[in-house]
Amino acid sequence: MQKRILALLFVFIFLFAQVSDVYAKGWSGGRSSRSSSFSSSKRSSGISSSKSYSGSSSSKKSSSGYSGSSSSKKNSSGSSGSSGSYSGSGSSSSTSSSSSSASSKLNSSKKTYMQDAYKKQASTKKYNATLNTEQQKVKNSTMNKNYTVSNRMSLEDALRTRPQRITVYNSRPIFVNVNTHYFGSSFSYGYASVGPWDLWFLLRASDMFWYNHWNDIYAYRSYFDAAQFAQMEARVRALEAQNIARNSDYMDPDVDPDLQFSSDYQQSHLDNIYYSNRYPSRSGNPFITFIIIIIIIIVLIIIIRKVSKPKRPKGNYSRIY
Repeated sequence: MQKRILALLFVFIFLFAQVSDVYAKGWSGGRSSRSSSFSSSKRSSGISSSKSYSGSSSSKKSSSGYSGSSSSKKNSSGSSGSSGSYSGSGSSSSTSSSSSSASSKLNSSKKTYMQDAYKKQASTKKYNATLNTEQQKVKNSTMNKNYTVSNRMSLEDALRTRPQRITVYNSRPIFVNVNTHYFGSSFSYGYASVGPWDLWFLLRASDMFWYNHWNDIYAYRSYFDAAQFAQMEARVRALEAQNIARNSDYMDPDVDPDLQFSSDYQQSHLDNIYYSNRYPSRSGNPFITFIIIIIIIIVLIIIIRKVSKPKRPKGNYSRIY
């Protein structure tokens, strides 16, 4: 009797743990999980001492797996059955709509969390420039674009390691000087932007980056020292003479994406640059998961009954018929 009670208790604990885990993942927006392994260990600098552009990496990028957190919308189709027979279409439609509603709330909570976490780390020192007509037109077209980022970063790890990565990248040779008379103060990461790009990064960006985004950067030519900008323009024209096709999504491969984009652009496109496992998405249909759990429990009960069945005593014994 005691063995059966223990077996039933074990089954109940197993059922409670599995069901609560499924629904916690689907409905709880405040449950936190460990951030996935975005390895932000040591980034070694391979800084070139030459003032001309080199492809050396100032910091080895840590590999981060793409974490797909989008949940696809499910189309539910209900078929009406004959009168008197049970139709499950209403239940299926209700389950689908509830799942969609929960997913929407989850995404909203996740977005709010990411925005709040980013704003706490964003630089408060910014230069608010008065844009001319040309610059405003370029900004309106580029700030709304979703640039392709092939290696999204863990938000938590990116914010934690950013100061260290800024220090490493800050030691790279500057290819184009900023117009100090235009800004009139110290210049650093997050201080000013050129459309979607951080101006601090742009001073050190490669010739290929300038070439691919030249048409957008050119509107901000007053931001740069005239002589230095003329030298960069000459390098861009030399690349144009080679008839190299421009790629509007081009990003420097040896620089983390969060250092390339401006703070304003990142706040508007967090999902395109970062991912977070703080709010896990629903894993599958909970109804199917529940059925699987029931099947597993039945198998466990059969096994436990087999194990808990009393054994016959060894030796000679008489059997009464």
